Amino acid sequence: MAKKIESSKKKKLSALVVDFSSVCRMVHVACLRRHDFETYAVENGREAMDLIRSGEHFDVIFMVVEMPVLNGIQATRELRGMGVKTMIVGIECDLGYLG
Repeated sequence: MAKKIESSKKKKLSALVVDFSSVCRMVHVACLRRHDFETYAVENGREAMDLIRSGEHFDVIFMVVEMPVLNGIQATRELRGMGVKTMIVGIECDLGYLG
């Protein structure tokens, strides 16, 4: 299920983070919140597809390429096939780097 992360400041842009790692999602969301994005986060491409089909719109989507259920490449193809024109940025999170 998508989780909307609130911030006290007024948002100008919205972002969707798609990453199977809860730690990496938290890192990505924290970076986006620092830049005043209204941010949603989901665990896989299927949840992203469901969220967009439900009528949610985003200014940018940050998506990991390799994840279970529906990977980033497959999800991007499906989104484009649905006519979604939102910028989709491939991301990666190296948990080893986080220490």
